[in-house]
Amino acid sequence: MAHELDRPYVLAAEHGVVPPHELAAAAYGGHSLPLPDDGPDQQFYSTLQAFDEMISRAPHSRAGTYSFFATSLLGDATESDALVSVVERVTNMTCVLGQNLTGQHAQEAIVDQIRGADFMISDVTDDNRNALIESGVARGTGVPLHLICRLPSDGNRKTRFMLQDMEVSWYGNTLERIGAIFRIARRYRRRVLTPTLEP
Repeated sequence: MAHELDRPYVLAAEHGVVPPHELAAAAYGGHSLPLPDDGPDQQFYSTLQAFDEMISRAPHSRAGTYSFFATSLLGDATESDALVSVVERVTNMTCVLGQNLTGQHAQEAIVDQIRGADFMISDVTDDNRNALIESGVARGTGVPLHLICRLPSDGNRKTRFMLQDMEVSWYGNTLERIGAIFRIARRYRRRVLTPTLEP
């Protein structure tokens, strides 16, 4: 996968395993790293350390490494924090809100955050203006957008014109809201490997 995505990688192979030439040639150092029968040796750890240093100096972008949650920031902050926590635990990536940004460029910073998100969940309950605007930004920048909304007391499921072609996950209470967010976030679940390397 790293080779297909043109991402840097170290390729290690046990004795007797011959990786395909194109995989080995594109790996760090231009070859596969032999793994001794008795486990990783000093050369293995030195190569990993050199690779890590190379990666730390390489320019990188956060784009696609987090999600964005649009909601009213006037409600209960602890509830918003809990919902963000659900998204982060399910997806294994950070979830950000368009808040705590000050200054004359705050709006531009929010647009940049949305543009770089892997996906966005927007709670458009009560036609919250900020959530609707942020949803429009997501649509305009091509970020996958998922809408949730509390079901109005009159049962009217009509949404704003620019969002009428989108599916909305309706909820009636806090628990259903968490469930809707959980189901959306599961589509973007990532497996994160965090090996412990000890010489």
